[in-house]
Amino acid sequence: MTEVVSGSKDGVVFWDARNLEAKRSSKPFEPSGAEVSSLSWSSNNHRLCVVPKNGDKIALCELQGEEAPKWTQLSKEGVRFTCGCFMSNSHYLLTGSTDSHLSVCIWDRQKQTVVRNFKVGVLVCQLCLYIRVCMACTHVNY
Repeated sequence: MTEVVSGSKDGVVFWDARNLEAKRSSKPFEPSGAEVSSLSWSSNNHRLCVVPKNGDKIALCELQGEEAPKWTQLSKEGVRFTCGCFMSNSHYLLTGSTDSHLSVCIWDRQKQTVVRNFKVGVLVCQLCLYIRVCMACTHVNY
């Protein structure tokens, strides 16, 4: 089954892409829920990255068929995330954030640690989109 995911005021909704019927919903930011600002699939469509509107953390899940998603969360003290996307091999996650300097971080998804941190002075979401396109075309090892 091909799925489409949409954000909602308190989580995400998974839809069957063939007939656009809602199949299931999930709250990655339990217990209270949070309005979703941004979603990103991994290149193999087995992982999902969700950024809430308040940006205090990022939720990641591995999707396995019809099972309920199992969410893990990433956060970094003093950082407000604006976007997140998987790099081409899905092992690394790229995040844009607003902190005192505006930064782009590359995270090791499994270790849940920052591998590289870049301070930038441009609109972070636009940079994330640009880097995501570049990384999708290039296999990078860190």
